[in-house]
Amino acid sequence: MRPILSSLSIACSFFFLSLDLQAQEAGPPPVKDFSGLFITMVLALLAVIAFAFVLIKWLLPRLLTPKNLRRGSRLKVLERYGLEPRKALYLVELQGRRLLLGASEQNLNLLAELKSNPEEEEA
Repeated sequence: MRPILSSLSIACSFFFLSLDLQAQEAGPPPVKDFSGLFITMVLALLAVIAFAFVLIKWLLPRLLTPKNLRRGSRLKVLERYGLEPRKALYLVELQGRRLLLGASEQNLNLLAELKSNPEEEEA
């Protein structure tokens, strides 16, 4: 039994040695061409960037702007002047009238109604 095992081990050694020699004769494995994958990756990246640009510049402002502040609204906030962290003055235009409003944490007061634009008085 022993001679059979030794001859079997020698045969296996020659077999694996011959596989190793064949691999050395074939040379290094061929280099794979990844240019197609690279182009696909760049195009996908450009598509994601374009989608993000459209989302940020066009879609989000339309979704986050309240309907009453969109174009065509009768109320426009012309200026805001902060007095303290939670107190401010607002100059608003409502149906052609200019109003000066004072805002605090608890209420909103009409301080004055302005008669005309300062630009119209100069002209």
